[in-house]
Amino acid sequence: MFRRTFVKLAVLSLAVAPTATAADGSAEAPGYGGAGYGELEKPQQTVDRHPVQSEHKPKPQPDRTPTATDAGGNPLLTTFGVGSSRVYLYGKAARVTFQINDRADTVSVRLIVRSATTGERVRTIDLGEQATGVAHSYRFTGREGGELPAGRYHVRVSARDGAGNALVRNAGTSAVDEIGVFPYRFPLKGNFPYGDPGSRFGAPRSGHKHQGQDIGAPEGTQIRAVRGGIVRTVAYQKNGAGNYIVIDGAGVQKDYVYMHLQTDSTRVREGQRVRTGQWIGNVGNTGASFGAHLHFEIWQGAWWGGGEPIDPFPSLRRWDRWS
Repeated sequence: MFRRTFVKLAVLSLAVAPTATAADGSAEAPGYGGAGYGELEKPQQTVDRHPVQSEHKPKPQPDRTPTATDAGGNPLLTTFGVGSSRVYLYGKAARVTFQINDRADTVSVRLIVRSATTGERVRTIDLGEQATGVAHSYRFTGREGGELPAGRYHVRVSARDGAGNALVRNAGTSAVDEIGVFPYRFPLKGNFPYGDPGSRFGAPRSGHKHQGQDIGAPEGTQIRAVRGGIVRTVAYQKNGAGNYIVIDGAGVQKDYVYMHLQTDSTRVREGQRVRTGQWIGNVGNTGASFGAHLHFEIWQGAWWGGGEPIDPFPSLRRWDRWS
């Protein structure tokens, strides 16, 4: 958790205007002032099938005979693990790896997901028949059978051969690993202040109210997508938002808006699909901004397309605890 430093941030008041074309040819967006830096419902059990990547081609197994690793005829787990301590929904998947040895050429494999808090089984992921004696890799997204609620989970591997013999594990090999699943990520990487009341949603502006939350940060600080989705707008507004990005969030009816980005720092294009946590640009001081900061908005529905802005502060505080 980052230590917060609360500082009084200067605010520039502007008028709101929908996106248009400025006299100098730049894209127009609503006017925004800036604050400167330094001044669990019970889920249903589901079954989902996904392809499993093998890290090696299955070895030929004609006339296969038992080896010393076979455990009395039971499938034997020799390796298992989840490669990440957390995964963000619509972000980079966590890699689950395992290898099972057995006399049989294949065994039926499942991943069991349980709440680390209650122990309740919340997902069963059926991986089908998998070759024995080779390493396998599965991409765990946290969306198998539906989005998992935010929290920590135990992932366990289970297997049986054709004769019904259950999986046993090798000495020193665990069949269970833990991972956190979170639907959003905080947008900044580094120390930051939320600023004074003038930086908050609803703060008075000239002819309108502030529609987002200002987060002060040094210029050049990386900005990460809070939620994966489709980039709807990449534009520049000289007298307002400066360089800005609008992302239509995946799986939700919300748009997420990032403003005042550093010149030439934008790393995405319109129509591009991005992942949660992806680096999309840097904190800047462009447009009508006084001091480097990120102006961040959440819209219920489309941004300036029939939607309404909502206060992002409670969500940001919650995502900060996760991230």
